[in-house]
Amino acid sequence: MTAGREQKVIVGAGVAGVEAAAALRARDPSSRILLIGEEPYPFYARIRLGEVVAGRSDPGRLVLRNPDWYRQREIEFLPRTRVDAISVANARVHAADGEWIPYDRLLLATGARPFVPPIPGAGLDGVVSLRTMEDAVRLRDRARSAHSAVVIGGGLLGLEAAATLRVVGLAVTVIEAAPYLLPRQLDPAGAEVVLKMFRTRGIDFRFGAGVEAIVGTDRVQAVRLSRSAAIEDYPMAGAATRRDMKVGGPWGNPQPAREGGPLERSADRRERNAG
Repeated sequence: MTAGREQKVIVGAGVAGVEAAAALRARDPSSRILLIGEEPYPFYARIRLGEVVAGRSDPGRLVLRNPDWYRQREIEFLPRTRVDAISVANARVHAADGEWIPYDRLLLATGARPFVPPIPGAGLDGVVSLRTMEDAVRLRDRARSAHSAVVIGGGLLGLEAAATLRVVGLAVTVIEAAPYLLPRQLDPAGAEVVLKMFRTRGIDFRFGAGVEAIVGTDRVQAVRLSRSAAIEDYPMAGAATRRDMKVGGPWGNPQPAREGGPLERSADRRERNAG
């Protein structure tokens, strides 16, 4: 428990965390609210990341809640802060830089992370997921010097990434293990309609094929596909991956962390993060 005002801590500064903070402030004008986000950016329109990749928009134009919004509501926003453990017994969350932050009420609003399949070579330079603003900027910079790209997965996120990369001018190949697109959303007939639409944009597709390996030395050079006895290679600039909706990290698998040492004041942290 914290001394003085009740302290409410929200881990996750996406749409769920931001809206929860606003709702809490509307119901409770006196408590202290800390909103902890791992990314350096305040809340932004994640569904518009493709505009950044395509070069049609700068990251700042996607921001939906600027610093004044937080200040006006007396919500303390802590960016660049990754929570890696929770001490339920002592009512504290542990930041990766060593600080323990106490709470009276705790809300986990961590959302989703990209699911990177355990494919050999997935850690090579040039393999990129698309989930955060930093991912979008990285993919945009990669696309400027690339000629082709492979997108792993023909789901909603994969198709969105493929369309964006095609707009940039890359030759794009989508690899889908299922026999047709969007197997979770469509039947084969509906998937055929979507396939024709994307093929008119010049996007190539490979169905019923798994990715055996991502090939390269220091950086990615090709994707090796396994389809029956056939092995095929395709040039690659990056890969978009699927969401993993599981809440991982310390709340799913608690990690021990040592307590002790002085707690850094939140004001000091905000000043440091602002720089």
